[in-house]
Amino acid sequence: MSKLFDLPMILQSERIKLRPPLLSDAPVITNLAHNVKIAEMTATIPYPYPLSAAQGWIEQVRELRQQG
Repeated sequence: MSKLFDLPMILQSERIKLRPPLLSDAPVITNLAHNVKIAEMTATIPYPYPLSAAQGWIEQVRELRQQG
């Protein structure tokens, strides 16, 4: 079974490109997550969803990836 750190930084197919989030993505993530209907269907996304939450999540993803 592959570990996270064995995966490439970018996964791409004909239809989609997946990459780790960047701090510059925080405003877009905030805009998408700042939706009461989204928050109601999740256990961890707060509402309202502030920019600082998106920034914190991106930093957490970065740290977890570095840890493997």
